[in-house]
Amino acid sequence: MKRNNLIYSFPHPFREGQGVGFPSAGRLLMVLMALLGTISASAYDFSAENAQGQTFYYNITGDNTVEVTNNGGNYIYRDVIIPSTVEYNKKTYTVTGIGACAFMSSSITSITLPNTITKIGGRAFSGCI
Repeated sequence: MKRNNLIYSFPHPFREGQGVGFPSAGRLLMVLMALLGTISASAYDFSAENAQGQTFYYNITGDNTVEVTNNGGNYIYRDVIIPSTVEYNKKTYTVTGIGACAFMSSSITSITLPNTITKIGGRAFSGCI
């Protein structure tokens, strides 16, 4: 009885060692580890409290602008008040955005946004109560 084995060979341009091919498993693992390290190291640029004592996390988006971002967990505030400006390292930034997934799965029930907000990222409030 003859067994039929399924064998697939990548076309020539995709063979490893030909310059355009798939990286070896070791190189791929190193690249993935580097990317994951970068993602976790740059989750946010700084944090600051608003006038009500709520701490928010921000990413710098321009010379004088920031967006609220996720803090790696969930915000625990129910009534959120986003300030129009925040100070960091003796510099004032205008809050112009709410980042993607910023308040995802948080406990917020209301939010007050300043008129400086011009962008709200995808799923910014997904899963909120």
